Amino acid sequence: MRVIYYFSGTGNSLSVAKEIADCLPNTDLVRIDYTKLQKRVSIESYEQIGIVFPVYSYHMPKLVVEFLKTLQFNSNQYVFGIATCGAVAGEALKDLRNLIRGQGGELAAEFKMNLPGNCIIEYTAYPNIIQKRLIQKQETSVKKIIEAVKHNKKTLKINASLFAKVFSKTAEKRYQSYSETAKNFCVTSGCTQCGTCQKVCPANNIMIHNGSPSWGEKCEACMACIQWCPANAIQYGKKTIARTRYHHPKVTLVQIKF
Repeated sequence: MRVIYYFSGTGNSLSVAKEIADCLPNTDLVRIDYTKLQKRVSIESYEQIGIVFPVYSYHMPKLVVEFLKTLQFNSNQYVFGIATCGAVAGEALKDLRNLIRGQGGELAAEFKMNLPGNCIIEYTAYPNIIQKRLIQKQETSVKKIIEAVKHNKKTLKINASLFAKVFSKTAEKRYQSYSETAKNFCVTSGCTQCGTCQKVCPANNIMIHNGSPSWGEKCEACMACIQWCPANAIQYGKKTIARTRYHHPKVTLVQIKF
């Protein structure tokens, strides 16, 4: 038996986790969200454990870190981690490695996969031609990961580049600040009050008052709310008005809803 835990805002990590789970029998696919922090989960029955997550400012999402701290691994389990990112993995896999070791296990295999970036508050969506190229490469990368997992193969460590190391602390502080600045999200008159933004938020950070959403201070910066809004009615101040939205083309809104 194996389990793959994944955290995904716009579908990149979910698409990777699902493709792997679909090809490996007896695999449980479990999303990481705020509900998983409510009780301690036993993973003793799993021989293999996978963690798939996006890289945020060179590091792991806070919610993923909090969730993994509730798990107790053992040295006999084959643990693999996959970091999806727009460019570099930074310190994320090192963070995962140290965290799992602290919880009694060892990270046997580490993988990095480049997919279209989704941080719309920093930049617009990648050009379509680049999106297609990265998603085409995903299939090849997933096949290699599946073969490695089938045979419990160990991989080399994926460490941060010198550039990422230099700017890691600055980037981490910027990511931490998103939880405080999430209130910069707002809705335009185009809001249909469908509640999609609340349903896709993995941090339970969006409240609906009189039909309109408001954001709290637990934002994970996953961009699910703004990227999945069917009316494109969510903005982040004035930064995102002219920016193109993105979510993984192989993932549906039904699959991403928390």
